[in-house]
Amino acid sequence: MIEAGGNPLDWLPEGGESKDEVERRLEIFLQRLGTVIDSGNDRKTILVVTHGAVLAHLWHYLLTQDDKYSLLNWKPEFFKVSRNTNYFLLAVEESPDVGKPREMKILVAHGNEHLKSLGDDALSSFFKEDKSVAALRGCMQQ
Repeated sequence: MIEAGGNPLDWLPEGGESKDEVERRLEIFLQRLGTVIDSGNDRKTILVVTHGAVLAHLWHYLLTQDDKYSLLNWKPEFFKVSRNTNYFLLAVEESPDVGKPREMKILVAHGNEHLKSLGDDALSSFFKEDKSVAALRGCMQQ
């Protein structure tokens, strides 16, 4: 539970990781990502899948570690957590000179073109059509 005026990033689900633990894990991930990007001369395409809460932690971490990372075209609305699946497309540059932050540019924010053909929420459509899961329909209402 977050107290009024508290930082949502400090919310700790029962049995979950603290903000500091999440950020330590993110730094390990970012270091590994940097190693892959810096290996060889070829451009790399890397798919990273995560939950919106982890993405909010990632943005916060990148913005507070400006000695290591630089988000070139950051906008506050990138913190928005979406109701449904969307994506961000980032260009991450190779490691710069020692002492300079790694530059990242957000090319697509909250991309959701892949959802437009669905009309309704994909799971809602599934539950309407599939009679074998009729008993679970009530869960979709919550």
